[in-house]
Amino acid sequence: MYITPRQRQKNITATIIIALAIPITVIAAYFITQYFIGAAGETDPEDVVVSNVTSNSLSLSWSTDAAATGSVTIKKGTGASKPYIDSRGASRRKTHYVEVTDLEPNTEYSFTILSNTTKYTDEKGSPFKFKTTPITSDTPVPQPAFGTVTGAKDNDYVAYIVLDDDENTYPASASVNATGNWIIDLSALRNGSTSLVKVEKDTKLMVVIRGKDGTGAKLSGTYNDLFDTDGKLRNPSDLSLNPLSGMASLFPNKAVITRVVAQVTPTVPTTPTTPTTPTTPTTPTTPTTPTTPTTPTTPTVFVRKFRIVHDVTWTPISGTVTDETTTPTVTTGEKSVQVTNVTDTGFTVIWLSSKEEIGYIKYGTEEGSTSSDANDERDGLLERKEYFSHSIKVTKLQPEKKYYFEVHSGTTTIKNAGNSFSVTTFATLSNPPEFKTISGKINNLSGDAVIYAKIVNKDTSGTTGDSTSTSAVVDDSGNWIATIGDLRNSTGTEYYGASDSDVMEVQLLAFQNSSKVSESMKNIDAKTITIDLLANTGIREIIKVAKLASYGLR
Repeated sequence: MYITPRQRQKNITATIIIALAIPITVIAAYFITQYFIGAAGETDPEDVVVSNVTSNSLSLSWSTDAAATGSVTIKKGTGASKPYIDSRGASRRKTHYVEVTDLEPNTEYSFTILSNTTKYTDEKGSPFKFKTTPITSDTPVPQPAFGTVTGAKDNDYVAYIVLDDDENTYPASASVNATGNWIIDLSALRNGSTSLVKVEKDTKLMVVIRGKDGTGAKLSGTYNDLFDTDGKLRNPSDLSLNPLSGMASLFPNKAVITRVVAQVTPTVPTTPTTPTTPTTPTTPTTPTTPTTPTTPTTPTVFVRKFRIVHDVTWTPISGTVTDETTTPTVTTGEKSVQVTNVTDTGFTVIWLSSKEEIGYIKYGTEEGSTSSDANDERDGLLERKEYFSHSIKVTKLQPEKKYYFEVHSGTTTIKNAGNSFSVTTFATLSNPPEFKTISGKINNLSGDAVIYAKIVNKDTSGTTGDSTSTSAVVDDSGNWIATIGDLRNSTGTEYYGASDSDVMEVQLLAFQNSSKVSESMKNIDAKTITIDLLANTGIREIIKVAKLASYGLR
Protein backbone atom coordinates (compact mmCIF):
# COMPACT_ATOMS: atom_id res chain seq x y z
CA MET A 1 0.00 0.00 0.00
CA TYR A 2 1.35 3.38 -1.00
CA ILE A 3 1.75 5.94 1.82
CA THR A 4 2.15 9.54 0.95
CA PRO A 5 4.96 11.55 2.59
CA ARG A 6 2.39 13.52 4.56
CA GLN A 7 0.75 10.35 5.94
CA ARG A 8 4.19 8.95 6.79
CA GLN A 9 4.97 12.12 8.76
CA LYS A 10 1.67 11.83 10.69
CA ASN A 11 2.36 8.19 11.56
CA ILE A 12 5.87 8.98 12.79
CA THR A 13 4.53 11.86 14.93
CA ALA A 14 1.82 9.64 16.48
CA THR A 15 4.37 6.91 17.22
CA ILE A 16 6.66 9.39 18.97
CA ILE A 17 3.76 10.76 21.06
CA ILE A 18 2.70 7.26 22.15
CA ALA A 19 6.30 6.27 22.88
CA LEU A 20 6.72 9.31 25.13
CA ALA A 21 3.26 9.17 26.76
CA ILE A 22 3.51 5.61 28.07
CA PRO A 23 6.76 6.07 30.07
CA ILE A 24 5.54 9.43 31.39
CA THR A 25 2.27 7.83 32.53
CA VAL A 26 4.12 4.94 34.19
CA ILE A 27 6.49 7.34 35.94
CA ALA A 28 3.58 9.50 37.09
CA ALA A 29 1.74 6.44 38.42
CA TYR A 30 4.90 5.38 40.25
CA PHE A 31 5.30 8.74 41.97
CA ILE A 32 1.60 8.89 42.83
CA THR A 33 1.84 5.42 44.37
CA GLN A 34 4.95 6.43 46.30
CA TYR A 35 3.17 9.55 47.52
CA PHE A 36 0.27 7.56 48.93
CA ILE A 37 2.60 4.97 50.41
CA GLY A 38 4.49 7.77 52.14
CA ALA A 39 1.24 9.27 53.43
CA ALA A 40 0.14 5.85 54.62
CA GLY A 41 3.43 5.53 56.48
CA GLU A 42 2.16 8.07 59.00
CA THR A 43 -0.75 5.75 59.78
CA ASP A 44 1.26 2.51 59.92
CA PRO A 45 0.37 0.60 63.13
CA GLU A 46 3.29 0.68 65.57
CA ASP A 47 3.95 -1.46 68.66
CA VAL A 48 0.89 -3.70 68.34
CA VAL A 49 0.13 -5.24 71.76
CA VAL A 50 -2.02 -8.33 72.38
CA SER A 51 -3.67 -8.27 75.82
CA ASN A 52 -6.64 -9.60 77.83
CA VAL A 53 -6.29 -13.04 76.21
CA THR A 54 -9.08 -15.29 77.53
CA SER A 55 -11.06 -18.28 76.29
CA ASN A 56 -13.52 -16.08 74.37
CA SER A 57 -11.89 -12.67 73.85
CA LEU A 58 -8.75 -10.58 73.53
CA SER A 59 -7.75 -6.95 73.00
CA LEU A 60 -5.48 -5.42 70.34
CA SER A 61 -3.93 -1.96 70.63
CA TRP A 62 -1.42 0.09 68.65
CA SER A 63 -0.29 3.64 67.83
CA THR A 64 -0.09 5.73 64.65
CA ASP A 65 1.88 8.92 64.02
CA ALA A 66 -1.14 10.58 62.40
CA ALA A 67 -4.77 10.38 63.51
CA ALA A 68 -6.55 7.51 61.76
CA THR A 69 -9.48 5.16 62.12
CA GLY A 70 -8.61 1.72 63.44
CA SER A 71 -10.30 -1.67 63.17
CA VAL A 72 -9.56 -5.39 63.01
CA THR A 73 -11.05 -8.20 60.93
CA ILE A 74 -11.11 -11.65 62.54
CA LYS A 75 -11.41 -14.93 60.68
CA LYS A 76 -11.60 -18.57 61.80
CA GLY A 77 -10.23 -21.00 59.22
CA THR A 78 -11.96 -20.46 55.88
CA GLY A 79 -14.99 -18.79 57.45
CA ALA A 80 -16.18 -15.25 56.82
CA SER A 81 -14.30 -12.28 58.25
CA LYS A 82 -15.86 -10.33 61.10
CA PRO A 83 -14.90 -6.67 61.64
CA TYR A 84 -14.36 -5.02 65.04
CA ILE A 85 -13.92 -1.25 65.40
CA ASP A 86 -12.20 0.74 68.14
CA SER A 87 -14.10 0.30 71.41
CA ARG A 88 -14.20 4.12 71.77
CA GLY A 89 -15.96 4.63 68.42
CA ALA A 90 -15.07 5.25 64.79
CA SER A 91 -13.35 8.64 65.27
CA ARG A 92 -9.77 9.21 64.14
CA ARG A 93 -7.18 8.78 66.91
CA LYS A 94 -3.47 8.24 67.38
CA THR A 95 -3.94 5.37 69.83
CA HIS A 96 -6.18 2.46 68.88
CA TYR A 97 -7.91 -0.09 71.10
CA VAL A 98 -10.04 -2.92 69.70
CA GLU A 99 -11.82 -5.49 71.87
CA VAL A 100 -12.49 -8.79 70.09
CA THR A 101 -15.30 -10.81 71.69
CA ASP A 102 -17.62 -13.77 71.03
CA LEU A 103 -14.75 -16.14 70.23
CA GLU A 104 -14.57 -19.89 70.80
CA PRO A 105 -12.26 -21.45 73.42
CA ASN A 106 -8.98 -23.08 72.40
CA THR A 107 -9.44 -22.01 68.77
CA GLU A 108 -6.98 -20.49 66.30
CA TYR A 109 -8.01 -17.27 64.56
CA SER A 110 -6.33 -14.99 62.04
CA PHE A 111 -6.66 -11.23 61.98
CA THR A 112 -5.80 -8.26 59.79
CA ILE A 113 -5.38 -4.70 61.06
CA LEU A 114 -6.99 -1.83 59.14
CA SER A 115 -5.62 1.68 59.59
CA ASN A 116 -7.88 4.02 57.66
CA THR A 117 -8.51 1.86 54.56
CA THR A 118 -5.09 0.17 54.38
CA LYS A 119 -4.80 -3.46 55.45
CA TYR A 120 -1.76 -4.62 57.42
CA THR A 121 -0.46 -8.17 57.74
CA ASP A 122 2.82 -9.79 58.77
CA GLU A 123 6.00 -9.28 56.75
CA LYS A 124 5.20 -12.32 54.58
CA GLY A 125 1.82 -10.93 53.58
CA SER A 126 -0.14 -13.42 55.70
CA PRO A 127 -2.69 -12.48 58.39
CA PHE A 128 -1.55 -12.57 62.02
CA LYS A 129 -2.64 -15.58 64.07
CA PHE A 130 -3.56 -16.16 67.70
CA LYS A 131 -5.23 -18.86 69.75
CA THR A 132 -7.77 -18.40 72.53
CA THR A 133 -7.17 -20.14 75.85
CA PRO A 134 -8.98 -23.35 76.77
CA ILE A 135 -11.65 -23.34 79.45
CA THR A 136 -10.15 -24.20 82.84
CA SER A 137 -11.68 -25.41 86.07
CA ASP A 138 -10.66 -22.15 87.78
CA THR A 139 -13.29 -19.40 87.71
CA PRO A 140 -11.82 -15.91 87.25
CA VAL A 141 -12.92 -13.56 90.04
CA PRO A 142 -13.00 -9.87 89.03
CA GLN A 143 -10.13 -7.94 90.60
CA PRO A 144 -10.38 -4.29 89.56
CA ALA A 145 -7.44 -1.91 89.64
CA PHE A 146 -8.13 1.69 88.70
CA GLY A 147 -6.65 5.17 88.61
CA THR A 148 -6.35 8.44 86.72
CA VAL A 149 -3.86 9.63 84.10
CA THR A 150 -2.60 13.04 85.21
CA GLY A 151 -2.60 15.44 82.26
CA ALA A 152 -4.98 13.46 80.02
CA LYS A 153 -7.42 15.77 78.22
CA ASP A 154 -9.30 13.26 76.03
CA ASN A 155 -9.73 9.51 75.56
CA ASP A 156 -6.76 9.03 73.20
CA TYR A 157 -4.83 6.85 75.68
CA VAL A 158 -4.57 3.15 76.60
CA ALA A 159 -3.71 1.73 80.04
CA TYR A 160 -1.93 -1.58 80.70
CA ILE A 161 -0.87 -3.58 83.74
CA VAL A 162 2.03 -5.98 83.21
CA LEU A 163 3.66 -8.53 85.49
CA ASP A 164 7.07 -6.94 85.91
CA ASP A 165 10.02 -9.02 84.64
CA ASP A 166 7.68 -11.79 83.43
CA GLU A 167 8.03 -12.81 79.77
CA ASN A 168 5.32 -15.46 79.87
CA THR A 169 2.20 -13.48 80.80
CA TYR A 170 -0.02 -11.45 78.50
CA PRO A 171 -0.82 -8.00 79.94
CA ALA A 172 -4.24 -6.77 81.03
CA SER A 173 -5.49 -3.51 79.52
CA ALA A 174 -8.31 -0.98 79.12
CA SER A 175 -8.98 2.25 77.27
CA VAL A 176 -8.83 5.55 79.16
CA ASN A 177 -12.01 7.63 79.22
CA ALA A 178 -12.32 11.35 78.44
CA THR A 179 -11.65 12.40 82.05
CA GLY A 180 -8.45 10.34 82.29
CA ASN A 181 -9.95 7.50 84.35
CA TRP A 182 -9.14 3.86 83.67
CA ILE A 183 -10.06 0.55 85.29
CA ILE A 184 -8.43 -2.79 84.49
CA ASP A 185 -9.59 -6.24 85.54
CA LEU A 186 -6.50 -8.10 86.77
CA SER A 187 -8.33 -11.42 86.37
CA ALA A 188 -7.58 -11.07 82.61
CA LEU A 189 -3.88 -11.80 83.26
CA ARG A 190 -2.90 -15.22 81.91
CA ASN A 191 0.31 -17.12 82.64
CA GLY A 192 1.33 -18.57 79.28
CA SER A 193 -1.95 -19.29 77.57
CA THR A 194 -3.91 -21.28 80.12
CA SER A 195 -3.57 -20.71 83.86
CA LEU A 196 -4.98 -17.70 85.69
CA VAL A 197 -2.65 -15.32 87.49
CA LYS A 198 -3.43 -14.57 91.11
CA VAL A 199 -2.21 -11.11 92.08
CA GLU A 200 -1.09 -10.92 95.70
CA LYS A 201 0.08 -7.97 97.80
CA ASP A 202 3.73 -8.62 96.95
CA THR A 203 3.18 -9.31 93.22
CA LYS A 204 5.45 -7.05 91.16
CA LEU A 205 3.50 -5.02 88.62
CA MET A 206 4.10 -2.24 86.13
CA VAL A 207 1.39 0.22 85.09
CA VAL A 208 1.93 1.55 81.55
CA ILE A 209 0.05 4.36 79.81
CA ARG A 210 0.28 4.58 76.01
CA GLY A 211 -0.22 8.20 74.93
CA LYS A 212 -0.19 10.00 71.62
CA ASP A 213 2.75 11.81 70.00
CA GLY A 214 5.34 9.71 71.83
CA THR A 215 4.03 10.42 75.33
CA GLY A 216 3.19 7.97 78.06
CA ALA A 217 3.85 6.96 81.65
CA LYS A 218 5.03 3.94 83.60
CA LEU A 219 5.00 3.08 87.27
CA SER A 220 6.50 -0.03 88.91
CA GLY A 221 6.13 -1.60 92.34
CA THR A 222 4.33 -4.31 94.26
CA TYR A 223 0.54 -4.37 94.21
CA ASN A 224 0.51 -3.09 97.79
CA ASP A 225 2.86 -0.23 96.85
CA LEU A 226 0.76 0.86 93.88
CA PHE A 227 -2.84 0.20 94.97
CA ASP A 228 -4.91 0.29 98.14
CA THR A 229 -7.07 -2.62 99.32
CA ASP A 230 -9.87 -1.57 96.94
CA GLY A 231 -7.60 -1.47 93.89
CA LYS A 232 -7.35 2.33 93.68
CA LEU A 233 -4.03 3.81 92.60
CA ARG A 234 -2.53 5.35 95.72
CA ASN A 235 -0.79 8.33 94.10
CA PRO A 236 -2.37 9.44 90.78
CA SER A 237 0.23 12.20 90.46
CA ASP A 238 2.89 9.49 89.96
CA LEU A 239 1.22 8.57 86.66
CA SER A 240 1.92 11.82 84.77
CA LEU A 241 2.36 12.03 81.01
CA ASN A 242 5.91 12.58 79.74
CA PRO A 243 7.89 11.67 76.61
CA LEU A 244 8.18 7.86 76.62
CA SER A 245 10.16 5.85 74.07
CA GLY A 246 10.63 2.11 73.66
CA MET A 247 6.98 1.22 74.23
CA ALA A 248 7.41 -2.32 72.85
CA SER A 249 10.24 -3.10 75.29
CA LEU A 250 7.86 -2.69 78.26
CA PHE A 251 5.84 -5.78 77.30
CA PRO A 252 6.64 -9.50 76.98
CA ASN A 253 7.93 -10.37 73.50
CA LYS A 254 5.07 -12.80 72.92
CA ALA A 255 2.55 -9.98 73.44
CA VAL A 256 4.07 -7.53 70.93
CA ILE A 257 3.92 -7.43 67.13
CA THR A 258 6.72 -5.10 66.09
CA ARG A 259 6.60 -5.58 62.31
CA VAL A 260 3.51 -4.96 60.16
CA VAL A 261 3.38 -4.56 56.38
CA ALA A 262 0.82 -2.65 54.35
CA GLN A 263 -0.95 -4.42 51.51
CA VAL A 264 -0.62 -1.94 48.63
CA THR A 265 -2.45 -2.71 45.40
CA PRO A 266 -0.63 -1.01 42.46
CA THR A 267 -2.74 1.26 40.30
CA VAL A 268 -2.90 0.38 36.55
CA PRO A 269 -2.22 3.55 34.53
CA THR A 270 -4.92 4.60 32.09
CA THR A 271 -4.25 5.70 28.51
CA PRO A 272 -3.78 9.47 28.43
CA THR A 273 -6.46 11.45 26.65
CA THR A 274 -5.75 14.16 24.12
CA PRO A 275 -5.82 17.51 25.86
CA THR A 276 -8.64 19.81 24.80
CA THR A 277 -7.90 23.18 23.25
CA PRO A 278 -8.46 25.90 25.81
CA THR A 279 -11.30 28.29 25.04
CA THR A 280 -10.60 31.92 24.32
CA PRO A 281 -11.16 33.96 27.47
CA THR A 282 -14.09 36.38 27.45
CA THR A 283 -13.19 40.06 27.31
CA PRO A 284 -13.98 41.55 30.72
CA THR A 285 -16.71 44.19 30.85
CA THR A 286 -15.87 47.77 31.70
CA PRO A 287 -16.50 48.37 35.41
CA THR A 288 -19.27 50.79 36.35
CA THR A 289 -18.08 54.14 37.68
CA PRO A 290 -18.88 54.27 41.42
CA THR A 291 -21.32 56.94 42.58
CA THR A 292 -20.04 59.80 44.67
CA PRO A 293 -20.99 59.22 48.34
CA THR A 294 -23.32 61.74 49.95
CA THR A 295 -21.67 63.99 52.52
CA PRO A 296 -23.22 63.20 55.95
CA THR A 297 -24.98 66.01 57.74
CA THR A 298 -23.47 67.32 60.96
CA PRO A 299 -25.42 65.91 63.95
CA THR A 300 -27.05 68.30 66.37
CA VAL A 301 -25.30 68.27 69.76
CA PHE A 302 -27.67 68.27 72.71
CA VAL A 303 -26.31 70.06 75.75
CA ARG A 304 -27.89 69.49 79.17
CA LYS A 305 -27.47 72.33 81.69
CA PHE A 306 -27.47 71.73 85.43
CA ARG A 307 -28.04 74.20 88.24
CA ILE A 308 -26.40 73.72 91.63
CA VAL A 309 -29.00 74.31 94.30
CA HIS A 310 -27.04 73.58 97.48
CA ASP A 311 -23.48 72.51 98.33
CA VAL A 312 -23.41 69.47 100.63
CA THR A 313 -20.49 69.03 103.00
CA TRP A 314 -18.83 65.58 102.57
CA THR A 315 -18.92 63.55 105.78
CA PRO A 316 -16.75 60.38 105.93
CA ILE A 317 -18.76 57.27 106.90
CA SER A 318 -17.26 54.79 109.33
CA GLY A 319 -18.63 51.42 110.34
CA THR A 320 -17.87 47.91 111.52
CA VAL A 321 -16.81 45.07 109.19
CA THR A 322 -18.52 41.69 109.59
CA ASP A 323 -18.48 38.43 107.59
CA GLU A 324 -21.69 36.89 106.32
CA THR A 325 -21.42 33.25 105.25
CA THR A 326 -23.67 31.73 102.59
CA THR A 327 -24.33 28.20 103.86
CA PRO A 328 -25.28 25.52 101.30
CA THR A 329 -28.63 23.82 101.77
CA VAL A 330 -27.33 20.30 102.43
CA THR A 331 -28.20 17.63 104.98
CA THR A 332 -25.52 16.87 107.57
CA GLY A 333 -25.14 14.76 110.70
CA GLU A 334 -27.45 11.88 111.61
CA LYS A 335 -29.87 12.37 108.70
CA SER A 336 -27.02 12.15 106.17
CA VAL A 337 -25.75 8.72 107.32
CA GLN A 338 -26.14 6.04 104.62
CA VAL A 339 -24.99 2.44 104.14
CA THR A 340 -23.71 1.56 100.64
CA ASN A 341 -21.68 -1.14 98.87
CA VAL A 342 -23.30 -3.95 100.87
CA THR A 343 -21.91 -7.36 99.86
CA ASP A 344 -21.55 -10.73 101.55
CA THR A 345 -18.29 -9.65 103.20
CA GLY A 346 -18.53 -5.90 103.76
CA PHE A 347 -20.28 -2.53 103.58
CA THR A 348 -19.51 1.20 103.46
CA VAL A 349 -20.83 3.98 105.72
CA ILE A 350 -20.98 7.54 104.35
CA TRP A 351 -22.14 10.82 105.89
CA LEU A 352 -21.63 14.60 105.70
CA SER A 353 -20.52 16.96 108.48
CA SER A 354 -21.04 20.73 108.66
CA LYS A 355 -17.32 21.35 109.05
CA GLU A 356 -14.11 19.54 108.23
CA GLU A 357 -13.42 16.98 110.95
CA ILE A 358 -12.09 13.48 111.44
CA GLY A 359 -14.53 10.60 111.02
CA TYR A 360 -14.57 6.90 111.87
CA ILE A 361 -17.00 4.24 113.05
CA LYS A 362 -17.04 1.64 115.81
CA TYR A 363 -18.77 -1.63 114.94
CA GLY A 364 -19.47 -5.10 116.29
CA THR A 365 -21.89 -8.02 116.16
CA GLU A 366 -23.73 -7.04 119.35
CA GLU A 367 -25.47 -3.78 120.13
CA GLY A 368 -23.63 -1.90 122.82
CA SER A 369 -20.43 -3.82 122.09
CA THR A 370 -19.02 -1.91 119.12
CA SER A 371 -15.34 -2.32 119.90
CA SER A 372 -13.82 -2.58 116.40
CA ASP A 373 -12.69 0.61 114.64
CA ALA A 374 -12.83 1.41 110.90
CA ASN A 375 -11.27 4.59 109.49
CA ASP A 376 -11.96 6.73 106.45
CA GLU A 377 -10.60 5.01 103.34
CA ARG A 378 -8.49 8.13 102.60
CA ASP A 379 -6.77 8.04 106.02
CA GLY A 380 -3.25 6.76 106.47
CA LEU A 381 -2.22 4.01 108.84
CA LEU A 382 -1.05 6.45 111.51
CA GLU A 383 -3.10 9.58 110.85
CA ARG A 384 -6.77 10.49 110.64
CA LYS A 385 -7.56 13.46 108.41
CA GLU A 386 -10.40 15.98 108.41
CA TYR A 387 -13.14 15.94 105.75
CA PHE A 388 -16.64 17.27 105.13
CA SER A 389 -17.70 14.00 103.45
CA HIS A 390 -16.77 10.73 105.11
CA SER A 391 -16.47 7.23 103.61
CA ILE A 392 -15.72 4.30 105.92
CA LYS A 393 -15.29 0.91 104.25
CA VAL A 394 -15.58 -2.23 106.39
CA THR A 395 -14.30 -5.51 104.89
CA LYS A 396 -13.57 -9.16 105.79
CA LEU A 397 -16.95 -9.72 107.45
CA GLN A 398 -19.11 -12.84 107.70
CA PRO A 399 -21.97 -13.43 105.23
CA GLU A 400 -25.57 -13.11 106.47
CA LYS A 401 -24.46 -11.50 109.73
CA LYS A 402 -25.98 -8.46 111.44
CA TYR A 403 -23.51 -5.75 112.44
CA TYR A 404 -24.10 -2.72 114.66
CA PHE A 405 -22.17 0.53 114.36
CA GLU A 406 -22.02 4.07 115.67
CA VAL A 407 -20.57 7.07 113.85
CA HIS A 408 -17.90 9.30 115.35
CA SER A 409 -17.72 12.67 113.58
CA GLY A 410 -15.26 15.06 115.21
CA THR A 411 -16.13 15.08 118.92
CA THR A 412 -19.74 14.00 118.29
CA THR A 413 -21.06 10.44 118.48
CA ILE A 414 -23.92 9.99 116.01
CA LYS A 415 -26.54 7.32 116.66
CA ASN A 416 -29.81 6.32 115.04
CA ALA A 417 -32.44 7.98 117.27
CA GLY A 418 -30.41 7.03 120.33
CA ASN A 419 -29.65 3.48 119.17
CA SER A 420 -26.82 1.99 117.12
CA PHE A 421 -27.15 1.82 113.35
CA SER A 422 -27.27 -1.72 111.92
CA VAL A 423 -26.70 -3.54 108.63
CA THR A 424 -26.87 -7.21 107.64
CA THR A 425 -24.41 -8.60 105.10
CA PHE A 426 -25.82 -10.53 102.15
CA ALA A 427 -25.57 -14.24 101.43
CA THR A 428 -22.79 -15.47 99.14
CA LEU A 429 -24.18 -16.17 95.66
CA SER A 430 -22.98 -19.12 93.59
CA ASN A 431 -22.00 -17.06 90.53
CA PRO A 432 -19.40 -14.25 90.70
CA PRO A 433 -20.60 -10.70 89.98
CA GLU A 434 -20.24 -9.08 86.56
CA PHE A 435 -17.26 -6.74 86.28
CA LYS A 436 -18.87 -3.40 85.42
CA THR A 437 -18.22 0.19 86.47
CA ILE A 438 -19.48 3.73 86.01
CA SER A 439 -17.33 6.86 86.06
CA GLY A 440 -17.78 10.59 85.95
CA LYS A 441 -16.58 14.11 86.60
CA ILE A 442 -17.61 16.75 89.17
CA ASN A 443 -17.20 20.28 87.83
CA ASN A 444 -16.40 23.25 90.11
CA LEU A 445 -15.70 21.06 93.14
CA SER A 446 -14.01 23.13 95.86
CA GLY A 447 -13.53 20.47 98.56
CA ASP A 448 -13.77 16.76 99.25
CA ALA A 449 -16.78 14.72 98.11
CA VAL A 450 -18.31 11.25 97.82
CA ILE A 451 -20.77 10.14 95.15
CA TYR A 452 -23.51 7.58 95.75
CA ALA A 453 -25.71 5.97 93.12
CA LYS A 454 -28.38 3.34 92.50
CA ILE A 455 -30.31 1.86 89.57
CA VAL A 456 -33.95 2.97 89.40
CA ASN A 457 -36.36 0.57 87.72
CA LYS A 458 -38.39 2.15 84.90
CA ASP A 459 -40.11 -0.82 83.22
CA THR A 460 -41.31 -4.38 83.74
CA SER A 461 -38.25 -6.09 82.24
CA GLY A 462 -35.14 -6.98 84.22
CA THR A 463 -35.08 -6.92 88.01
CA THR A 464 -38.09 -5.35 89.73
CA GLY A 465 -37.66 -2.49 92.18
CA ASP A 466 -34.54 -0.39 92.67
CA SER A 467 -31.03 -1.67 93.31
CA THR A 468 -28.85 -1.34 96.37
CA SER A 469 -26.51 1.67 96.46
CA THR A 470 -22.88 2.04 95.48
CA SER A 471 -20.54 4.85 96.50
CA ALA A 472 -17.02 6.10 95.75
CA VAL A 473 -14.68 8.86 96.87
CA VAL A 474 -14.13 11.72 94.40
CA ASP A 475 -10.46 12.58 93.80
CA ASP A 476 -8.90 16.04 93.90
CA SER A 477 -9.54 16.57 90.17
CA GLY A 478 -13.25 15.79 90.47
CA ASN A 479 -12.97 12.32 88.88
CA TRP A 480 -14.57 9.17 90.29
CA ILE A 481 -15.13 5.49 89.46
CA ALA A 482 -17.69 3.22 91.14
CA THR A 483 -18.39 -0.50 90.71
CA ILE A 484 -21.95 -1.51 89.82
CA GLY A 485 -21.52 -5.14 88.77
CA ASP A 486 -22.14 -6.36 92.33
CA LEU A 487 -25.28 -4.26 92.95
CA ARG A 488 -28.19 -6.45 94.09
CA ASN A 489 -31.94 -6.24 94.34
CA SER A 490 -33.39 -4.68 97.49
CA THR A 491 -33.39 -8.02 99.37
CA GLY A 492 -29.87 -8.97 98.26
CA THR A 493 -30.95 -12.35 96.88
CA GLU A 494 -29.67 -11.75 93.31
CA TYR A 495 -27.44 -9.43 91.32
CA TYR A 496 -29.40 -6.60 89.74
CA GLY A 497 -30.33 -7.10 86.09
CA ALA A 498 -30.93 -3.69 84.54
CA SER A 499 -32.70 -2.99 81.26
CA ASP A 500 -31.80 -0.19 78.83
CA SER A 501 -34.89 1.71 80.01
CA ASP A 502 -33.73 1.80 83.64
CA VAL A 503 -31.73 4.80 84.84
CA MET A 504 -28.72 5.32 87.06
CA GLU A 505 -29.31 8.04 89.68
CA VAL A 506 -26.11 9.67 90.91
CA GLN A 507 -25.94 12.15 93.80
CA LEU A 508 -23.16 14.05 95.52
CA LEU A 509 -22.30 14.09 99.20
CA ALA A 510 -20.38 17.37 99.61
CA PHE A 511 -20.61 20.68 101.45
CA GLN A 512 -21.78 22.36 98.24
CA ASN A 513 -25.17 22.67 96.56
CA SER A 514 -25.75 20.08 93.85
CA SER A 515 -28.54 18.32 91.98
CA LYS A 516 -29.29 14.66 91.31
CA VAL A 517 -28.24 13.40 87.86
CA SER A 518 -29.97 10.56 85.98
CA GLU A 519 -28.45 8.61 83.07
CA SER A 520 -29.97 5.85 80.95
CA MET A 521 -28.50 2.42 81.67
CA LYS A 522 -27.92 1.83 77.96
CA ASN A 523 -24.12 1.70 77.49
CA ILE A 524 -23.77 3.23 80.97
CA ASP A 525 -20.20 1.95 81.40
CA ALA A 526 -19.08 3.94 78.32
CA LYS A 527 -20.51 7.26 79.52
CA THR A 528 -18.90 10.04 81.55
CA ILE A 529 -21.51 11.12 84.10
CA THR A 530 -21.07 14.83 84.80
CA ILE A 531 -22.36 16.76 87.81
CA ASP A 532 -22.20 20.55 87.61
CA LEU A 533 -22.26 22.08 91.07
CA LEU A 534 -24.65 24.91 91.88
CA ALA A 535 -24.00 28.02 94.00
CA ASN A 536 -20.85 27.50 96.01
CA THR A 537 -20.34 28.28 99.67
CA GLY A 538 -18.89 31.77 99.97
CA ILE A 539 -18.15 34.62 102.40
CA ARG A 540 -19.24 38.21 101.79
CA GLU A 541 -17.71 41.19 103.60
CA ILE A 542 -20.48 43.43 105.00
CA ILE A 543 -19.87 47.00 106.32
CA LYS A 544 -22.53 48.17 108.79
CA VAL A 545 -22.76 51.94 109.45
CA ALA A 546 -24.69 54.00 111.96
CA LYS A 547 -27.61 56.21 110.88
CA LEU A 548 -26.54 59.80 110.07
CA ALA A 549 -28.12 62.81 111.76
CA SER A 550 -28.40 64.64 108.43
CA TYR A 551 -28.02 63.49 104.81
CA GLY A 552 -27.67 67.09 103.44
CA LEU A 553 -31.13 67.15 101.89
CA ARG A 554 -33.77 69.91 102.14
